[in-house]
Amino acid sequence: WTAEYRASAEITTATGTDPVVVREGPGTGFDTVGLAAHKANVDVACRTTGDRATGPAGVSDVWYRIGEGHYVPAAFAEGGTDAPVCRTR
Repeated sequence: WTAEYRASAEITTATGTDPVVVREGPGTGFDTVGLAAHKANVDVACRTTGDRATGPAGVSDVWYRIGEGHYVPAAFAEGGTDAPVCRTR
């Protein structure tokens, strides 16, 4: 099975080996739900604002939703900027 990404991004880390923590929401106060490996390609469903994060892509308060209840900071991703804004419920 293959699919076309709506807005793809590649996870990046400063070390090139450490994973990026995937959280339940757009901030460090949300529970950890997994890890995204360096160089992993992810489908960015939408983008939202949350806690500021500093990563290889700079400092940003933008977070990408990569799945239901799965968020990574945009500061640790290359790409994804063309994803739509997340709708609030």
